[in-house]
Amino acid sequence: MKKRRFQSQPSTPSPSPAGPKTQAEPPRGNPPSRSQVTSGGDTEPIARRAAVPAILFGLLAACLFWADVHIMGHGGELDARVHYPFNSTNELGQMHITIPEDPRMTMGRELYPRACASCHQTDGSGGVSQNCPPLAGSDWVNTKDPNRLIHLVLKGATGPIVVNGKTWSGGTMTPFEESFGNAEIAAILSYVRNSWGNKAPMVDEAEVAKVRTAIKDKRGVYNSDELLQMPVKP
Repeated sequence: MKKRRFQSQPSTPSPSPAGPKTQAEPPRGNPPSRSQVTSGGDTEPIARRAAVPAILFGLLAACLFWADVHIMGHGGELDARVHYPFNSTNELGQMHITIPEDPRMTMGRELYPRACASCHQTDGSGGVSQNCPPLAGSDWVNTKDPNRLIHLVLKGATGPIVVNGKTWSGGTMTPFEESFGNAEIAAILSYVRNSWGNKAPMVDEAEVAKVRTAIKDKRGVYNSDELLQMPVKP
């Protein structure tokens, strides 16, 4: 009896569980290709970065520049209604009210360099080499009554003098009785008493004239003791 030979049949895959077939997902970690995006239909679109055109930055800068020029050309930072009826804030600033300077200060400023600066310096700091005490902050200058100063300027002074607690010796101050008139001496003293931080009443021309008349017969210059004996108003 012949034996019947059986041949093995290739196995067929068993059917998958019921359900619609799904498209194979692309490998994770890498973005899908353009063909996968367009053909699949189920893949979401991907947002990509793009460089901003440089011309946009140029247009923005041009707009800012034009705006600045326009604002500055029409009244600066202020609305035109602020400085109306003037054309600009600069024109308005020229209308600022200022207190006119006392004529004695103006004259004294002009005369001081010629009369006093060579010894007391242009800033009133005095001169050590000339034995000239300072005028700035001096207790002789900052007094309410200018009587002693008027005597000193008219007739001059010599010998040691104590200014702000320091003794200055060996110097001689030139008398100005013959060099300047009453108005000029009043102007010089007013300027000195209101400069470099000094603050004292102005000196009147009449005060100088009164002292000049009273000491017209005196000969020679004063010393500090004689000046300190002179009465002063409190």
